[in-house]
Amino acid sequence: MQSPKQLSRGALARRSGVNSETIRYYEKISLLPNPDRSAGGHRLYQEKD
Repeated sequence: MQSPKQLSRGALARRSGVNSETIRYYEKISLLPNPDRSAGGHRLYQEKD
């Protein structure tokens, strides 16, 4: 279960107003830090990021 300060890639995309693939691209080019992973392997971004 994710904590309130962690967001899935989709939730981060909705909050940011960009496509979820854009979030992934930003991660790839190091514009965003590498996110933590859930037990199931899903990316969990910190709200502060």
